[in-house]
Amino acid sequence: MADFLHHLNQMSCPICGSELIKEEKGSIHSNGHREESQSFECGFKHRYEPSFMGIRVTEQCPQHVSQMEKRQKLEAVKNALDEVLRLADIDEELKYKVKNYGWQYI
Repeated sequence: MADFLHHLNQMSCPICGSELIKEEKGSIHSNGHREESQSFECGFKHRYEPSFMGIRVTEQCPQHVSQMEKRQKLEAVKNALDEVLRLADIDEELKYKVKNYGWQYI
């Protein structure tokens, strides 16, 4: 599959090793290079951008350290918000709506 592209040649995700599932070629830039992209089973995506003649990650692998740290931080924030909601002096129905449908109920 990877011989379809000129600049991208990954056969698996560089982080977790998941399988390549999609390759695409785009339009040709004025410098003669073509846009290219690859997508992997885990969600990792990268592309060759002819404007900059370089490769850019557009979606990071969920197993990447930065993604795992982000999930941990979000989980900590969620737990803190759940605790605030639990201690709030409001009826249980409103707590349920806020927790399950978002803060637009405030």
